[in-house]
Formats: sequence, C-alpha cells, structure tokens
Amino acid sequence: MRLVTIDGPCSMCRRAAVVTERGLVDVFKLWPKGPRRVIDLLRDGKLDELRAMDLASVRPDAILPPDTPLYAPVDRPGKIVALGLNSRAHCAENDKPVPTVPILFAKAVTALTGPGKVIRIPAGTSQVDWEVELCAVIGRETKNVSADEAMEYVAGYTIMNDVSARDWQFAVPQWYRAKSADTFAPMGPYLVTLDEAPDWRTMELQCHVNGRRVQHCIAGDDMIFSPAEVISFISQSQTLEPGDCVSLGTTSGVGYYTQPQQFLRPGDVVECRISGLGCLSNVVA
Repeated sequence: MRLVTIDGPCSMCRRAAVVTERGLVDVFKLWPKGPRRVIDLLRDGKLDELRAMDLASVRPDAILPPDTPLYAPVDRPGKIVALGLNSRAHCAENDKPVPTVPILFAKAVTALTGPGKVIRIPAGTSQVDWEVELCAVIGRETKNVSADEAMEYVAGYTIMNDVSARDWQFAVPQWYRAKSADTFAPMGPYLVTLDEAPDWRTMELQCHVNGRRVQHCIAGDDMIFSPAEVISFISQSQTLEPGDCVSLGTTSGVGYYTQPQQFLRPGDVVECRISGLGCLSNVVA
C-alpha cells in the first residue's frame, strides 16, 4: 500500500488516505469511528485489515483526486532519529573515516513538513543545504531486537530531506539546532509499506535542485549500515514506537562540499527522488 496524509486547515484536520488507481481513498470515510491518521493505523495495528479491504469498490464520496494537498505521511511521529555519515561516498567527501557504529542524532518533530510545502530559511543562517535520505517508519513497538528480526517491526519507507544549516552545524559539536529548524524535515509523499516497496539495496536515491542533479547513489552500494542494522542498534538503548521515523543518512553531493559551495536560496526547487517511493518536491522561501 501507499499511504498519504491529506492536509487540512489545522493539524487536527489531517487524515490518512490510501493511494489507488481511482484516487485517494479517505480512511476516515471507511472507518468514521476508527483510526483517523496514519500513525493511528500503525498504533492500532490496522494495516493488514486495511490491505484486505476492497478499495476498488468504495463509494465515490470516499475518493479524493490525486492532486489533493498532502502533508508528511506520518504527520506527528513521536521522534525522528537520523544518521550521520552512513554513506561511503559522503564519508569520502567529508574526508572522514567510515564509522564503526551508527552515528545518531535527533531532528525536532516540529521540523516536519510535507510534499509541496515550503522550506523556510530562518534568520541567522546563509548555508542551508539539502540531503536526500531513505527513511524507515516503525510499525510496532521495537526494543532489543536483532538485525535479523528488525524489519519485522518496520511498516515501510518514505523519503526524507534532512535539510541542514551548515554554518550552525559546524559552529558547535552537536547538530540539533542546525537540523531542527521549522520546515527542515520535509517528508513524503508516500509511506510505501514493505510488501510494495522495492528491496532497499536496489533503491536509487537522487536529489535535484532547480532541475540539476546534485546527488545520486544506489543504496546498497553506498550505505554503510543497513536499515535492519540501524534499527537493531537504536533498539538496544531506546524503544522505537509506531510512527517513529529513522532517516538513514545521505550520500555525497551536498552543497557544502561542492566546489564552489552551493546553498539553497529563495525560489529554489528541491526534488528528492527514490525509486519505488516517488518524488518529494519543495520550494525554498
């Protein structure tokens, strides 16, 4: 399945939908008293029930057009855990050794935004950069799991743009402020469940700025720690809950290490693409 979050005039108005050939099937119309948001579907363990429904025959008033405005597929995760230097090519452009354990940091949940939304450059930074990333979304409570069993706890994948203010990032030893400004975590457009998503190793990651490709890799050739290894590692120290997002690191080609350096400016269009997961497009303001 491909799940999306229909945007609304307020956060409480957002609700889950399923992408079908007929359009977006509004889950609220299917279950008026049931789970309303994607995170509720995950917490209530409703994905299998939803998958088994005959969505091709739902009544017309439950279907919205494909161009309906969307938000991040998980509109309010409990936490966003991200990885630094989980790419051989990105380590090389950083002139850093390949890490022996995953390097974790947090992005604020309030940094989240959705496809088609604006990335806003906050006052005080002039070095806002792009980072296309594969993001795993947790499907059920995960604690002390092995790498062999970790994917049993994953609902699916989406796309994350780990937007970063480089002047803030390298001014201090930790990255939280630089990674957590409002709108610095565009995510979407879909949550593609594991049964429909391609093997992560075959996924092609690309980032385009104003139509020019700036990042490109095949995940299996570039990623140091697999999604299963990362999720297992995190689960040894903290509980991952349904809807939590684990963003698995970017590849080379970020603006900071480009010669000459390049950073996002108002009016730029950033497109993060992952094969099988779609295209996450945002404009900068």
